[in-house]
Amino acid sequence: MAKASKILLIDDDLEYCTTLRRTISTNKKNVVIDYARTLEEGKEWLASRNSRYSGIIIDINGLIDRTSESTNRKHLRLAIQACEELAPGIPTVISTAETQERKEEIETIKEMYEGQYPVFLKDYGHQIEMIDWIKEREKDLLSVKIRNRHNSVFEVFEK
Repeated sequence: MAKASKILLIDDDLEYCTTLRRTISTNKKNVVIDYARTLEEGKEWLASRNSRYSGIIIDINGLIDRTSESTNRKHLRLAIQACEELAPGIPTVISTAETQERKEEIETIKEMYEGQYPVFLKDYGHQIEMIDWIKEREKDLLSVKIRNRHNSVFEVFEK
């Protein structure tokens, strides 16, 4: 049996995290989403020996640490730095809600990270597309290739 894809979502919006989890569990079998409310918590998840994520989703604006009372524009830059340090090579995407006021900011971010970190909107269609993008790149991870090649060995240890 194929091991579930494990994705870390770093987003302060609990309602969105819950909705994404529900949407994905209904439409994308074999995907598990963990979520961290703050960047600090996300870094702890990534540093954990048992994390083994095959994808990471980062919100543009978020809480830096547990004491943060409001979102911070530095969140995205700091989150990308953390992902590059703690989870190099793991497919990472940026997720955001589009509002009329933020269209220009989102376009700037798309241009800035083009080819490295795609930007997906927080609506149903884009959520599915985002998970598909991560799952497609997951196949190229060395850990996934090794697991697929030696699946019977891994199954012995998982029983």
